[in-house]
Amino acid sequence: MLNKIPHCLQWSIDALITDYSSIMFDFLLTGKPVLTLDIRHGDHQLFEPDYSLLPGDEDFRYLFTLDNLGEILSAALNADTKQAGRQALAGRLFPEGEASPALHDKILKILDEKCRESSTFAVE
Repeated sequence: MLNKIPHCLQWSIDALITDYSSIMFDFLLTGKPVLTLDIRHGDHQLFEPDYSLLPGDEDFRYLFTLDNLGEILSAALNADTKQAGRQALAGRLFPEGEASPALHDKILKILDEKCRESSTFAVE
């Protein structure tokens, strides 16, 4: 479901709560908290994510369970201790100066225009 959220709406979301989706890396660019489901080995029958394959370490995301989601979300929104980790990882994944500034500006302009037209848009 989260991958259906238009990128323009990511800027109006306060935090990302996900299981194991690559959208967490795109969301790093917002600078806002990322919460990922703490899936322990053997807890999930259909899918066993290997978090060791993720770039970075635990410094960029909050781990939550169904039992502590409210507490972790509140901490992430009110006393964010992972901001520096997210910023460092975003800098490694999306280094400045490697993308064409003109292309970057053009994409942001198109997204901004489309978001003003509608809360959703399609790329044709």
